[in-house]
Amino acid sequence: MLLFRLQRIAPTINEDKVEIETHMINNNVNNIIVLAITIFCLNIFFSKRIRTSKMWHATVTPLASIIGSGFLVSAPLLVLIGGRYAAILMLVVVVIAYALGGSIRLNILYAERTLNNLKAQNSKNYLRTLSNFTLGIAYLISVAFYLKLLSAFCLEAVGYKTVLNENIFTTALLVFIGIVGKLRGLKWLEVIEVYCVNTKLAIITAMLSAYAIYNIDVIMTGSPQPIISPKETLWLGFRKILGIIIIIQGFETSRYLREAYDPKTLILSMRNAQIISGIIYVIFITLTMIVIGNTPEIKETLIMTVSSKVATSLPFLLLIAAVMSQFSAAIADTIGGGGLLIEVLKKKISIKNAYLIMAIFTCILTWLTNIFEIIVIASKAFALYYFFQINITLINLKYHPVKIKWLYSLFYFLLMILMGMAVILGIPAA
Repeated sequence: MLLFRLQRIAPTINEDKVEIETHMINNNVNNIIVLAITIFCLNIFFSKRIRTSKMWHATVTPLASIIGSGFLVSAPLLVLIGGRYAAILMLVVVVIAYALGGSIRLNILYAERTLNNLKAQNSKNYLRTLSNFTLGIAYLISVAFYLKLLSAFCLEAVGYKTVLNENIFTTALLVFIGIVGKLRGLKWLEVIEVYCVNTKLAIITAMLSAYAIYNIDVIMTGSPQPIISPKETLWLGFRKILGIIIIIQGFETSRYLREAYDPKTLILSMRNAQIISGIIYVIFITLTMIVIGNTPEIKETLIMTVSSKVATSLPFLLLIAAVMSQFSAAIADTIGGGGLLIEVLKKKISIKNAYLIMAIFTCILTWLTNIFEIIVIASKAFALYYFFQINITLINLKYHPVKIKWLYSLFYFLLMILMGMAVILGIPAA
């Protein structure tokens, strides 16, 4: 009887052994692919043609801000809200963000044109003041949040994570950004930003390639597909979607680079940044669904955990990408905030001093507040900023010749209502 049982168990043991060995082989192959693609992409992104491209430099700032801290946490949050429909929800968020970008681009187009109607001009100035005020608050909070999160990543990796150490490390980073901005200005900040974004994009490309191979392997081998159900009610899910529309915020930073670029470059760079980031976000969410599977616990750092199933090198590379994301996004919003300050003060200070002032105020905010408790305020502030900007767009449409004006007006009016709902009804996704 014992021999019979051993004979029955033996095939199962052998099958498990083969499965483990196959998984190890696949993981090793994926590691080689990930590293090879990362190196290949780094060579492309750091080629002289891209590294010195004026258009790429203009595109990097909004792109860095869009693919910031929200990138790695977007998949877990959307899976939590929409389950198997997470990719569709991401596409909806991307489309809404592109529409919001269209409003900003239209305002850039008409920003320097003088309106004959004095009432319209006064209305625009009033709305611009309100939008600049809300955006200024949002930038300060978001820069502090990005760098606090970066500090947490780095200090936890070396085992020195405390609130005091986070604040000290964050302050050191802000001092660095402020000094570089003061002494060297936009160009040097952009150079740092370009290196961070290029490295981050190379790692993201490698990750998406490995995820695609993993998905194909799962489908080809006939493995059971995970059935992920939405974990929220429809109404709660809708409110959380309103709360994370700003997850791909950042395209508006192009508007505050007018000291360095002409309106045509700003409009094209913003459009390029939104298209590139939108494609990355949708593909990422789509490919991540199978990788996440039926994981019972959805948390913000989930992607770092489950990526080891695809390739053991990915968690380390994603840590680098996360650090680069935080730092480049913080620089992008510092640049945007500096440009905003110049606009508010009507060029009474230099752009270099504006960057230093941004760094100083963010340092104060870092030590006086718990950023994680007030980040929702930043999200609502960004939504309120877009609400005011759409108001300016509607005024521009009224006084400038635009084809099918009524349709544009209706579209932006509905978008303005949506942003108002985001301010009132939006809640944190996690």
